[in-house]
Amino acid sequence: MLIYVKAGTGFTDEILATSTIEVKVNNVKTTAHIDLSTGQATAVGEAKSVTAFNAGEYYRALIVPQTVEEDTDLITVTVNGVDYILTKGFTFKANKQYTFTVTLNNANNGITLSINDWNVETGDFGGIMTQQYGKEATICAIFLTN
Repeated sequence: MLIYVKAGTGFTDEILATSTIEVKVNNVKTTAHIDLSTGQATAVGEAKSVTAFNAGEYYRALIVPQTVEEDTDLITVTVNGVDYILTKGFTFKANKQYTFTVTLNNANNGITLSINDWNVETGDFGGIMTQQYGKEATICAIFLTN
């Protein structure tokens, strides 16, 4: 999963470059059982938050294949201590890399989001983010079982 944070209304590239930004993927299971005979991963355990790695131009996170239910806080982008929350459901499929482009719009305290699959899927997966404070994150772990 790649997450690009872009400047929109009320932000500039310069402002974002000097801001403290953290990106989290929320309400995802961070543990999986993998069937070594088929290679299929099954998400297990409690849903948690994963802090995306800052790769410079974008943020990235490895998400176990799973479905996040509708009306769930999926992504948090924190800019200088202010959280913006994207509430939506999404299905993460095996062998897919998803790109989320998040455009910050300060004028309406929201984020415009569009999502493109590595293998392009039709439809618009975007949504409205609302401002929120105080979420925690954990690191993703995958366990192999036979």
